[in-house]
Amino acid sequence: MAIEPTTNQMPATPFVGLNPFRTEEAILFFGRRQHTTELLQMLRERHFIGVVGSSGSGKSSLIRAGLIPQLKAGFLVEERDHWRVAVMKPGDAPLKNLANAFADALPSSALNAEALTEAIRNGGASAIMDCCATALADEDSNLLLLVDQFEELFRFGIESNQPDKRDEAGDFVSILLELAAQQDFPCFIVLTMRSDFIGDCDNFYGLPEALNRSQFLVPRLTREQRRQAIEGPIRLFNADITPRLLDRVVNDVGDHSDQLPVMQHALMRTWEYWQQSGDPALDLSHYNQVGGSQAALSRDADAALQSLSEADQTLAKRLFQALTDTDVRNRRIRRPAHVSELASITGATQEKVLALIENFKTGGRSFLTLSQDADSIVDISHESLIRQWTTMGDWVNEEADSRDMLLRLADAARYHRKHPGDDNFWRGSQLEVASEWWENRQPNSAWAGRYSDDFTLAQNFLEQSRAAQVKAEAEKEAQRKQALRRTQKFVAMLSFALIAALVLAFYAWQQKNKAKEQEQTARRQERNARKLTYIANMNLAADAIERDNTGRAYELLAQYLPATVEEENYRSFFWYHLMKACRVKGVTLNGHGSDVWSVAWSPDGRTLASGSWDKTIKLWEVASGQELRTLQRESDSVNSVVFSPDGNALASASFDPVKKQGIIRLWFAASEEDVTRQRSK
Repeated sequence: MAIEPTTNQMPATPFVGLNPFRTEEAILFFGRRQHTTELLQMLRERHFIGVVGSSGSGKSSLIRAGLIPQLKAGFLVEERDHWRVAVMKPGDAPLKNLANAFADALPSSALNAEALTEAIRNGGASAIMDCCATALADEDSNLLLLVDQFEELFRFGIESNQPDKRDEAGDFVSILLELAAQQDFPCFIVLTMRSDFIGDCDNFYGLPEALNRSQFLVPRLTREQRRQAIEGPIRLFNADITPRLLDRVVNDVGDHSDQLPVMQHALMRTWEYWQQSGDPALDLSHYNQVGGSQAALSRDADAALQSLSEADQTLAKRLFQALTDTDVRNRRIRRPAHVSELASITGATQEKVLALIENFKTGGRSFLTLSQDADSIVDISHESLIRQWTTMGDWVNEEADSRDMLLRLADAARYHRKHPGDDNFWRGSQLEVASEWWENRQPNSAWAGRYSDDFTLAQNFLEQSRAAQVKAEAEKEAQRKQALRRTQKFVAMLSFALIAALVLAFYAWQQKNKAKEQEQTARRQERNARKLTYIANMNLAADAIERDNTGRAYELLAQYLPATVEEENYRSFFWYHLMKACRVKGVTLNGHGSDVWSVAWSPDGRTLASGSWDKTIKLWEVASGQELRTLQRESDSVNSVVFSPDGNALASASFDPVKKQGIIRLWFAASEEDVTRQRSK
């Protein structure tokens, strides 16, 4: 079945870009011939069709550029062969938009939109039939009502949680089903809806049953159909595309339905670049130069954004955020808005908003659409822009976070209103995050009204939370200072006590050192006194020796023989004087028959031991020079003798030539026995 255009005017380019195909662009619509035929057959059998598919699958294009041109060409002939087409979106006023669609589709003199809106609110489907039946009969026309993006109704009536809006949404669905059920009223209804919203239909009575009877799930294009959608428009413009580029685009599109509008935009930019190049055919180099299907859309949108000043870029961000929403299932959807609403949300004038919109809809970009009403409605041309433009994806996530923060504030404010108390205010990190968000986002009532009616309540709650936090911090600071003062007093007292203890300890240490010094001084004085007395007695002893009174001299010297370690320094002095006395007297000890090898003084200085080559040891009384005893057990000469420290024993050393070993003998004064211990040489 050939697809005939409804206008003789050829479009400017073979590709429509991001926008859905319009009816006047049907000549460019390739690859959906079979699907259009199936839709015509379903519409002939039923007056109601739900065209369902994923976002970007081409639902709107299939109806606008496929079905509607075929209806106007007369391929569905009932009693009447003329068609009036009413196109609408539920938006934020489903019944009003329904009345406007009928008023625009029928002769302007036949219906008044405001009057029809009021009639529909009061009379429902009957009011529409009463108002439109005559106009349709006069023209012998059928009426096709296209409800595009039907999923907007769920956001309006279900997610808003407002009873009046839910009732209006229910009335809207009932009117559609009742109109489709009429056999005498020539009205055919087609609605398009994203497939991921199909489960939301059970919120409305009769809608799931109607969709089960006449649902058309938009098929994905086969590889051959994708080739037709790419190559057909180019051939129509008498141009050529290289096989490698054709294969590349077909492969890039793949089975992802979201890639169809992205492909249209990339090919539109490729066509423009090719026209400037002067090359004979569209080739891979032209496609890659614009970024291909992967980057052309995002690159083009970023270029439009970067052409603005920094302040206007911020406004553009707010504008696109206001045109999108994220539902309870985290699905990103479009949210059309009036220019006046966008001006209120962004804080800009309507003229500035229109200028920003123009920047994103001219030059082949077509990222935004603008209706021609008195207060024009702005919409994103296709949801694929939300998913494919990386920058906008970040904006949408940020907007969802802002919405969630506002809703949490509003919930907390309502709870505080019911249960007033300081413990209900936000504190700490929660308040810090909310305050930082408020300062950065600077929300206003127009923006907040999209999500909650308690903006003022939430704002007051945040301010009260801040005041409570400041008060709590001031009290905490006062307590901290009070505790600090107590601590400082305690530290001062403790420091004073410590200083006092240190002073006392230092005083005690000084007294101890002083006593020790005094004791040492006393000892030194005592030693000096003893030394002086000792020297005096030594002099007396020397005088006695001079008078040949050796005995008296010895007694004087022996009295001061060192008895303690402290008096060891007197020992040498003692022996010096004793030897001096002996030299003066000229005492000579004779008795050994050979050389004397060793002599030793007893500790008390009264006895002298001598060891000789004659193998004897003799003990002498020093004072008289008389021999006291002769000790003989040696087998050879005595090499050495020495007294024990207490003077009660004597040790001798000799060598036994027979046994060839050294001998040490111990001699005890108590008896004349000796103990011998031999030691090997």
